[in-house]
Amino acid sequence: MDKHLSFYITAFIFAVIGILLLVQSGKGNNPKVPAFVEAVQPSSSPMSLSIEEALSPDGKKILMMKQQAKDGVITYTFSVLTPADNSKKIVFTKTFGPETTLVIPRNTFSPDNKYALLAEKSGEKFAYFVIPLFDSPNFQEPLNLPVINDHFYTKYQDYKITDVTGWGGIGLVVVNTDMAAGGIGPSFWFDVSNSSFIMLSTRFN
Repeated sequence: MDKHLSFYITAFIFAVIGILLLVQSGKGNNPKVPAFVEAVQPSSSPMSLSIEEALSPDGKKILMMKQQAKDGVITYTFSVLTPADNSKKIVFTKTFGPETTLVIPRNTFSPDNKYALLAEKSGEKFAYFVIPLFDSPNFQEPLNLPVINDHFYTKYQDYKITDVTGWGGIGLVVVNTDMAAGGIGPSFWFDVSNSSFIMLSTRFN
């Protein structure tokens, strides 16, 4: 029995020593993670943000355009700020692809601060439209806005719009034209109240 006990004790000691040697040799080695275990991180393009502001002629209102671009889509959000009471109201949102941009023209505010003139630029072409700022429901996409160009060309095929310069009075937008066949054309007023045009005898430049 003593010989058998001595044999088992010796075998146990050698087994423990072997285990300790294996553990020691494995220290400092990072185990290899199988490829199928590695997580794939989703890729997403960063969002860019830019802000542009325009002050009304009387200094009482500010039109703010916030432009957010992500994954090839640009969202424009227009808000009206009133510095006197520090209020802010979102009045219009629109989403485009990268080939189209929205622009705040000079003289964007109407004289009574109730409307704003905006321009949509695609390549070298501009389309102009008016959005209400107060006392009207918010214009949200995809509501159809009164585009000045579309209304004009349904009635006046002999002229082409060269510029929309801003406001000529309460509810009146100045539209300059050239003759489609060549030469300088007349100026028009675009009446916001009924989307009609009034040809003027005086050219606004």
